[in-house]
Amino acid sequence: MRVPFPDGEIDYRYAMSAMHNAGYSGDMTIEGAWAGDPWHNDAKSITYAKQIWDELES
Repeated sequence: MRVPFPDGEIDYRYAMSAMHNAGYSGDMTIEGAWAGDPWHNDAKSITYAKQIWDELES
């Protein structure tokens, strides 16, 4: 089942750190969650991804 980023088993912080350390500065696509309210869950994933990226940038 697809769930928002912070609720799943994948370590997105690790994956995004690798992207950041490699100098990646392009777009990132987030596939929507299948469970629950898609608007809420997708917003949760986007907020989480932005939070991680902002922390990596600081």
